[in-house]
Amino acid sequence: MNSFYENIFEELASFDAESSFYFLKDYLCYKNWHLYSSTNYSFEIVEHLCKYFCSLHGQVFLTSNLDPTSTVWSSKPLGVFRYRMDKENFWQEIGYLNKITGYLVEGAYWANGFFYQVLDNKKIIELKLFVDENTSIRYNYPHTPHRSI
Repeated sequence: MNSFYENIFEELASFDAESSFYFLKDYLCYKNWHLYSSTNYSFEIVEHLCKYFCSLHGQVFLTSNLDPTSTVWSSKPLGVFRYRMDKENFWQEIGYLNKITGYLVEGAYWANGFFYQVLDNKKIIELKLFVDENTSIRYNYPHTPHRSI
């Protein structure tokens, strides 16, 4: 069974490109996330942690009031975001005829963490996983000095 991480390209985005860009920008600051990045650790380690999180530790809210105490495990995320990033690190629409040079940024989020990957011509050049404090402690994620804030 593949994790959500391995099949994200099959999922429709929950937001348009502009909203995806701003969602990611805002969600990075939502909590003081533990950060596992392929720029700080080997790609294989971050990929393993990402699959681990997506398959076993992602949580979604039980109720619509976003109560952090009422969550359940789910391999299906709350949402998916996707946009093309141009050379100025700003969003662009994604289209088949799009001639904009840049990278594809796509990811998924749960109540307790999220990941995103940056692709260049379908090759992953960067992968980042963000996990909250409780999940990191509960499931014994490796200690990391890297934080999102």
